[in-house]
Amino acid sequence: MDNRIADPMVQQREVIQRMLAEINTVIPGVINDFFPATQTVSATPAVQKKVILDGEAHYLTAPLITDIPLLFPFASAAGFALTIPVRRGDPCLPVFSQRAIDFWHLNGGIQPPEQGVGCRTHSLTDAFAILAPSPLPQVLGAWETEGIELRNRAKGSRVTVRDNEVEIVCGPCSYKAEASGTLTISAPTIIINTSSLDINKV
Repeated sequence: MDNRIADPMVQQREVIQRMLAEINTVIPGVINDFFPATQTVSATPAVQKKVILDGEAHYLTAPLITDIPLLFPFASAAGFALTIPVRRGDPCLPVFSQRAIDFWHLNGGIQPPEQGVGCRTHSLTDAFAILAPSPLPQVLGAWETEGIELRNRAKGSRVTVRDNEVEIVCGPCSYKAEASGTLTISAPTIIINTSSLDINKV
């Protein structure tokens, strides 16, 4: 018979670790579906949970999280947004609210948490999704270090704003406006459809 008394500090540490393991804060995820009508996604956490059973380590994949509001640049009061195509398999970053978001998601404004006894905190069901914290195999190449850029992955279509110029590129066509006063348009074919054209030399 083992009469040894467990170290209280060790027991307390184990209890705290188990409690912390149930608190969701932020974790990489993978998008399963995107719903444009509601701007929500379903996603699966991409880092498994380690569980020790009978001294043996097991790795469990978290369940699919549904109805996650997607975070994207949107000034709703002014009515301006930047939208991008979201696809199955895109990496995302689920961030978990410290309170239930059901009423807020349905009604907006300032809302109470869910009704009933207690209150959900840091629950898997109360996530927001931020797009594209890319793992290394999926990072963008040819990063623009001197300005702001809207682009596709191959950079064959892009809009680049630098301190002294704005450049638009689409395949063999390009448009560059420079602060020096030079405007350059390059294209294999240029078509202008207009009812009136005035060119004034200044």
